[in-house]
Amino acid sequence: FVQGGGYGYTSRAFGIQSDCVLSFRVVLANGAVVNASEIDNPDLFWALRGGTGGNFGVVTQVTYRAVRLASVWAWAISWDAAHAAEALELLQSGYTSACPHDALGYMMNLGFYKDQPVYMVQGMYCGPRDAGNAALQPLLEIPSAKLLLDKTGTYPGMNNYLENEPYPLPYNMPDSPPSETKASYYIGRQLSRAEWQSIVDYFNTAKNHWTMVYTEPYGGAINRYPVGASAFVHRSVDLNLVIDTVWIEEPDHVAAVEWLRGFKRVLAPMVTGAVYQNYPDASLSDYRMAYWGNATFERLLTIKRRYDPDNFFVYAQSIQPRVADAALADQHPASHSVPAGTPG
Repeated sequence: FVQGGGYGYTSRAFGIQSDCVLSFRVVLANGAVVNASEIDNPDLFWALRGGTGGNFGVVTQVTYRAVRLASVWAWAISWDAAHAAEALELLQSGYTSACPHDALGYMMNLGFYKDQPVYMVQGMYCGPRDAGNAALQPLLEIPSAKLLLDKTGTYPGMNNYLENEPYPLPYNMPDSPPSETKASYYIGRQLSRAEWQSIVDYFNTAKNHWTMVYTEPYGGAINRYPVGASAFVHRSVDLNLVIDTVWIEEPDHVAAVEWLRGFKRVLAPMVTGAVYQNYPDASLSDYRMAYWGNATFERLLTIKRRYDPDNFFVYAQSIQPRVADAALADQHPASHSVPAGTPG
């Protein structure tokens, strides 16, 4: 989770989770145990914060810069279908990059509850209820707005409540373990209400009522973090939009995947082409560019060759040369020197 970035309700306030790491303890492929921090193995420290897990070693310990929160205010608002696009447009324009309230974190959800579409936003405010409620007033003034949740408590308590309580959240998952496919895309420009309406309209064509679409807003501390200071490079976007569809019976698999492909076509003119690396997509034609961009990938590859020269840690979308570069890499193998570090 943390090696791919790590998003949550407090990310706009305090940063992506990897921004809050002070050090890692890592077992390398050669068996050495090293620390990675701004002082020890700083290149590995840079790579582990966004380079995704499983690439450089086995992380056995993470030390974080923690933040003390006395309490948070948990909230949720729903709208009728006629106002869903208006709410999405306002959430982007007023509650992402341009939002002055870093303490406000949320997820916008399109989903189903008892086979009925639900259009709602849920989140928490890292501060007192009155300040959070005041920040939400423009959203509450949209016709058909309903404040579904108004509850104060600890961060762990409210986070669990938002995930598990049975009020109308679009987490209408089946009793049997489902199969799942998903895709995510970053949106970096303001979408028009008509574009948001096209997203709502396509979502409403879902035959599978376990399907969800949700947004994760950026801005705040996420976007202020220096883009080159870690391998998590998505610092100039408004939000991450995620499509998640599942199936139980194998005959439904083809229909679910085709529906997702159709959604990708709808979104194509609206998205940046970058993808959150913690939501990997096997269909990407160039995952390196989507997850990291060329310059960051090349730096990650250099670090990979230093700490894992034999490519012991490898998987379908790991840090490895492009196919066209592989022959060249074989002709010029990386040095087998052991990186300096603090032994465990």
